[in-house]
Amino acid sequence: EGDSVEELPIAHVVPQKVELVREALRLFPDPGKAPTHVRVLQRGAAELVESCSPEEVEAIATSSEHLEVIRALAPRSWMVVPLRAHEQTFGTISLVWSESNRHYSLSDLMLAAELARRASIAIDNARLFALAREERARAEAATRTKDEFVAVVSHELRTPLNVIVGWLRLLRSGSVPEGRRDHALEVIERNANAQSHLVGDLLVEAARLETFSR
Repeated sequence: EGDSVEELPIAHVVPQKVELVREALRLFPDPGKAPTHVRVLQRGAAELVESCSPEEVEAIATSSEHLEVIRALAPRSWMVVPLRAHEQTFGTISLVWSESNRHYSLSDLMLAAELARRASIAIDNARLFALAREERARAEAATRTKDEFVAVVSHELRTPLNVIVGWLRLLRSGSVPEGRRDHALEVIERNANAQSHLVGDLLVEAARLETFSR
């Protein structure tokens, strides 16, 4: 994400040297001497170094500590290919021959590029699946929130309405004594006002939920 670069899987034919590879990547403090995979990320184009002498490799070192790590790894040939989807580079695959007389060629680069293409498709599909799952979870959460909102609305609206209807029925039936009629009307008015305020609040909340669900 953003401009950050994260090393993910790293493998070496000698497992004990995986940490040396991580250390070599960590010891690149100078952006002007950025490792190949960073340049490939920036440019979106593969790079191939068919052959490089130990002296040329050591010249890349940024410090005496870095030089020791490079000597321990002894790289001889390498290539870095971009991982791309929708015209954007989001990663790289780096392949290195070390402590060996073998060297990568243009045909190897073509094979690595095809590997990167297929890997990019798989990664992009996984990303899209994760996004779809997140969207579905968000939609389900919004639906649950709306259902809860409707349940609360139903309860809150019925409470004052039941009071109003109840007193109106008593008034119509003549069951309310003359001295209690003013009280009955006050109760009806108070609950009508409460319901009016409640409806206003509910409309505001409904608008907020609609915005959230989008």
